[in-house]
Amino acid sequence: MEIKFINALGMLQTTQLCLSKNSELFGDAPIIVRALAELTKLAESILSTQRQQAASEGLAAEKAAAKTVLIDEAHFIASEAHACAVENGLDAIAARTDLSKSDVAKGTEARFVDRCKGILQDAKDVVEEVDDCEITAAQLKSLDTAIKAFEAVKPKPRAGKAEGKSGCRCCSARRRRCSRAGWTG
Repeated sequence: MEIKFINALGMLQTTQLCLSKNSELFGDAPIIVRALAELTKLAESILSTQRQQAASEGLAAEKAAAKTVLIDEAHFIASEAHACAVENGLDAIAARTDLSKSDVAKGTEARFVDRCKGILQDAKDVVEEVDDCEITAAQLKSLDTAIKAFEAVKPKPRAGKAEGKSGCRCCSARRRRCSRAGWTG
């Protein structure tokens, strides 16, 4: 919240407190009672908006933290899988798991999550193929949990389908004209 709004809220709360403490001086004057009720409602509205803004910042921070954890987990597992794959001649898996941290993190969120899921699958394949691989089931479970945690905080797309500007308002036809609206094709 901006400084000017914080200051205005402080003044509003101070006025509200002053009116509440000195209610015996004003008695039951209807204008003072109405003003106090309006101030209370306005303060509650401002505070609820502030909580909503703080919550949205919290989600962004939570998402960033979940992404950092996932990047670290995926890079560690990819490095271990790459080492085991190179050592045992699994060239295809070695090529797919030869990733730096920035390689793991780049791309859209969907591609990032798909890359992490691919790393998890490649690591599972390496564990099945190689007996002396140092990747444990707990580490694989940790990566799976990190993927699910990131997907939980990742925003979901809107459920509705956006209508394009070229669409007809009466029948949602796209890229063609509707005879009901007087358009011809």
